[in-house]
Amino acid sequence: MQNNNRYSKYVALVALLIAIVGVSLGFAAYSNTVTIKAAADYRAPDEVNVAELSVDQDEQEDGSVVPTTDGATADTAVLTDTQIQNIKVHFTAPDQSATYSFYAVNPNAFIGYLNSVVLGSKTCTAAANNNGSTTTASLIADACEGIMMTVTVGSGTFTESNTNISSHTIDANDYEPITVTIEYLDGSAVADGNFDVSFGDTTILYGTTD
Repeated sequence: MQNNNRYSKYVALVALLIAIVGVSLGFAAYSNTVTIKAAADYRAPDEVNVAELSVDQDEQEDGSVVPTTDGATADTAVLTDTQIQNIKVHFTAPDQSATYSFYAVNPNAFIGYLNSVVLGSKTCTAAANNNGSTTTASLIADACEGIMMTVTVGSGTFTESNTNISSHTIDANDYEPITVTIEYLDGSAVADGNFDVSFGDTTILYGTTD
């Protein structure tokens, strides 16, 4: 009788082991491994303009820029997002001026840093006179000294001899005014005939770093 009980215990133990192995095998049969593969990248736009010229302070807009004048007359300038042209002032005497006003707008989420303002070189050359005479070169040179261009960008004022920049920015989605003033300074020399003045090309550079 005792042997039967012992045998029954062995049978029960073996059955239990078989059941445990069976359950383990069952779980193993239904287990699975899944894999997640992920990646990301960012491609910057080919070009980011942190400043564009505009006749509107709220957004970039091409258009005409009509100057304000004091004694002189001046042509209407034509403005696009990258340039303003046809700035031309006509003087008849010293103490006259004309000013063109427009904006630089920053349409991006980046702060725009003013990196440089480079004014073109001024040259004065004789122009045709109605009586066929030639304007004296030395008098042109003297009068030329009194005709100057000033570019104001925000709070910074720039001339051919002053292009210093210090911590100058346009905030994201903001603007700053730009003016171009051409003047014939009071008390300047005058020439004995006509002459033309060229200021060359002035460039203003904004960037995303100071």
